[in-house]
Amino acid sequence: MLHGGTAGWLLAGMAVALAACTQPDAARLGRPAFGRQQAASFGAGERSAPPIDADASADAAARLQDALSPQGAATGWRSQEGAANEDATTNGRPAAGGSAAASDADAGAGMLAGAREAVEPPLSERERERRLRAAFADAAEPTEAALHLAGFLAQRERIDEALFVVDRALERERSMELRIARAGLLRDLADVAGAAQQLRDLVRELGTAGCAPGTLFELAQVDWLAGHRDDARAVLRALQDTWAGNAWLVENRDAIDELRRSIEEDKVHNAMGVRDLLALLRTAPQVTSRIKLLERIATPTGEAADAERLPLRLRAIAISGADESPAVRSRGLQLAAANGVLDPDYWRAALADEAALPRKIAARSCARTLADDAIELLAARLAIETDTSVAGVLHKQLARLCGASPPTTFDLGTAEGRAEAAAHWRAQRG
Repeated sequence: MLHGGTAGWLLAGMAVALAACTQPDAARLGRPAFGRQQAASFGAGERSAPPIDADASADAAARLQDALSPQGAATGWRSQEGAANEDATTNGRPAAGGSAAASDADAGAGMLAGAREAVEPPLSERERERRLRAAFADAAEPTEAALHLAGFLAQRERIDEALFVVDRALERERSMELRIARAGLLRDLADVAGAAQQLRDLVRELGTAGCAPGTLFELAQVDWLAGHRDDARAVLRALQDTWAGNAWLVENRDAIDELRRSIEEDKVHNAMGVRDLLALLRTAPQVTSRIKLLERIATPTGEAADAERLPLRLRAIAISGADESPAVRSRGLQLAAANGVLDPDYWRAALADEAALPRKIAARSCARTLADDAIELLAARLAIETDTSVAGVLHKQLARLCGASPPTTFDLGTAEGRAEAAAHWRAQRG
């Protein structure tokens, strides 16, 4: 849920993640996610956090690769200036010609990652979205246009909007692709029970032979994560009985065996993947739970595999920028500094957060990360800052970067004093 100018910070963070993204794993196996009940249990300490594998892969890398064009890099975060995409939505929902999509695990990168807009790089984010919305509104058969638009939105963490568009499209055409897309989006929103029901209805109508093996595997995953152990076991048996010898089963034997072991050993976390963790990061009801997950995913370890995990860490940091809690956003900023984020657009957006605490953390983290290159960013923010305590932090950080003691002659409690202080530090830089 985006508030204020969250879109700016979020998209700036996603642009950073995009720049670090490597090629996605072509064999994505679906995107399971904890439901609210499981998330609450996690926050209460009833479940220990799952280990983070080096497969920073799956959904994270695939979606990050398409996350943003460079032209859209500076337009997202939870800032005072207002959401960059506010004019494209109505009360948090897409305007006419909305959007949605998700992925069928069988298609490798899946529908969401496959919904890649064939547009020229010079197009702005807003223009790309406008064209996708127009195509969806004009489509006689909405499935393909809805998936493209939904892919665009979901890649930018506007998952609620993507789901809304899929639902709109389903009112006109109940295609298998849209129904699978809806299940995927529900999983990204941590509604595994809803995702399982969506896929189960599809399998009931089409039969196991009428559903691709990846769809059946995905159903087994969400059934298990939703606590339906017997159902998950039955789906896995049906998968192997129906598709024995199929190339998909051969290629994904390890994942199937791992899920089976997880079910038999009653260890639900063994079935969790990157997508589960990101969904939980978005939706866990307790702030402390989200911070704990953020730290677990986004803290550099210094290990050799750190470089491979960077896209996942940056994705998590970008998600934290859209969190409703200033504490989560602040921790994300500290982790951005720890991960060496140097993009000035990211820090500029963070300095405009709607809450004072993240702005203070952004000032310190930006100064530490960008060093002298932060002076103009901090001075520009000081000139327009409205909170005296934040202005004080900006003033001190500018003094430190300029190697001077912070002058006490400026009244940082007034707009004129803050503007004078900003001008002073700009002059000091020369």
